[in-house]
Amino acid sequence: METTMLLRMTLLATLAILGGCATPFPAPAAPGDARAAVEMLDRSIEAHGGYLFDEPGSVRVNYAGRWRQMIKVLQPVLVDAGYRKQSEEVLDLSSADLTQTHEGPDGTKFVARTAEDVSVVYDGEESLDETTRAASALVADAYTMFLSGPSFFRKREADLSLMDSALRDGESYQRIHATLRPGFGFSEQDEAILWINDDTGYLELVHFTIEGLASTRGAHVDVAFDDHKEIDGYIWPTSFFERVRGPVRITAHTWEVLDLTVTEDTDYRARNDSD
Repeated sequence: METTMLLRMTLLATLAILGGCATPFPAPAAPGDARAAVEMLDRSIEAHGGYLFDEPGSVRVNYAGRWRQMIKVLQPVLVDAGYRKQSEEVLDLSSADLTQTHEGPDGTKFVARTAEDVSVVYDGEESLDETTRAASALVADAYTMFLSGPSFFRKREADLSLMDSALRDGESYQRIHATLRPGFGFSEQDEAILWINDDTGYLELVHFTIEGLASTRGAHVDVAFDDHKEIDGYIWPTSFFERVRGPVRITAHTWEVLDLTVTEDTDYRARNDSD
């Protein structure tokens, strides 16, 4: 315990020292072309197989991943590494509600996220801790975005504007700035930059703010999506790489899809509640 606390204090001190040279979130200085941004997002949605939330049923996905030690120390509640090593998640395509059953060395965590609320249950006991609930809502919304890709931003009716194109790993990308109100979790507002591959139309990286927790306000991260596969007529990313971009730059999390199925089953909540 003392070693962990000392490490956390050391990392927090390092973060404070580096904060003065932190990279700010790269929001555009002035709004870009909104109509062109909507057209670009529509192109990406079609490249992924169409608007996901027009379909009945649900998406069931199993993930496994690995957290880096520094992020576990800096953001222990958000990471919740004792419970978040692998998960089974179900996204309802009619409502965009998400359930997550996380497994880790400390036990099982069940999260049910709706547009209005979130419930968090650890090993059969509901948590009413507001920080835990806020962190779980933020994570659930982010994972809905990771899974549904460009459809997420249409579903959320994000305000869009076109940014300058840019290169990444030698490839050309169109970029869209998106403002989400509400933001991820219980945040009133978050911003995101969508990187859409010029050749494929795939959404391959999202850089976004995470204002939904006191401990993450002012921070921003990016997640790269890779290893796209067609499953049931849709293009899904199956490999993910997350970095913190500010106030410090560190690698945070890598994870991958173990299994993904699209079904017409929408009765998952009742079944999970009875398990």
